[in-house]
Amino acid sequence: MYEACMIFLFFLLYSFIGWVCETIWCSVGSRKWVNRGFLNGPLCPVYGFGAMAVLYLLRPFTENLFTLFLAAMVITSVLEYFTGWLLERLFHLKLWDYTGYFCNINGRVCLRNSILFGLMGVALVWLIHPWLKDVLLLIPVSLLIGLSWGLLAVLAADLWLTVRSALQLRDRVAELHRAVEELRERSEEHRLALQQHLEERREQLEGRVAQQREQLNRQLMSAREKYFQRRLIKAFPNMSSPHREALDRLKQAVAERKKR
Repeated sequence: MYEACMIFLFFLLYSFIGWVCETIWCSVGSRKWVNRGFLNGPLCPVYGFGAMAVLYLLRPFTENLFTLFLAAMVITSVLEYFTGWLLERLFHLKLWDYTGYFCNINGRVCLRNSILFGLMGVALVWLIHPWLKDVLLLIPVSLLIGLSWGLLAVLAADLWLTVRSALQLRDRVAELHRAVEELRERSEEHRLALQQHLEERREQLEGRVAQQREQLNRQLMSAREKYFQRRLIKAFPNMSSPHREALDRLKQAVAERKKR
């Protein structure tokens, strides 16, 4: 029980340290306060799991700094990739995206962060963990166990609230997506219906224009056959009328008849 409580408290401490680092890094980059972390509380569990993996799985590599650096870089990158993939599968949300970064894999990990994680792994094993371990050993066993159970209850409640909120957000995003797609489909249907209506209207108008043009031609043919009207037009070639376009058409029709 004591050993399990120690591991759990280390997990919380490194999750908190990761949250502090992430918050500072993102806040400085954004030039505003950014409360980083998946949970509501000041914890980034992926850092806690990463620290536990480095401390307990990489014990055979702790004697050589370079080997430890490479192993820590690999194991933390695998953990970050898997965490990103799992969050995307469960909640359909991509909480971080390294697309565009040099040497990234599906936007979930990138070389820059992997190198930083490797350096942090070395600092954890050689500097941070030995000091924190000495601090936790000063806490009485009964107090340490009680503190662990209390923090576990708080973490469980936070995790439940966070997961519920993430699932609700996933469902809301999906609902909005369906609404947007439905609106897009209806807009396309309306556009096609309007286009069809305009096409039918255009055909109707073209038919009317053709009928009016034919009627106009008949009137012109009739007018140019009238001798006295032709004579007036020929006698006064510069005559004008308020209906100038109509008179010009009639003059043209008479001229064409003369050519024949």
